[in-house]
Amino acid sequence: MKEGRRPRRTLRKEEEEEEKEEEEEEKEEEKKKEMKKEKDKRTRGESLKGLECDDVDEQKRQGHDENVLSPVHQ
Repeated sequence: MKEGRRPRRTLRKEEEEEEKEEEEEEKEEEKKKEMKKEKDKRTRGESLKGLECDDVDEQKRQGHDENVLSPVHQ
């Protein structure tokens, strides 16, 4: 065997291990992104709920009743 060369089996094993590590890292990154998306959704949802309440309160102050349909919806 020549110096500086490794057996093919060893090279394949190393390549497979590297691929597995890369796949695991990609999965972890994907999980982090999903978790961040879920957190953003929850945060946005809570913010929107607050805005909706403000809008309803504002409509009530202006004399709008939420049970009465607007002329467009009649």
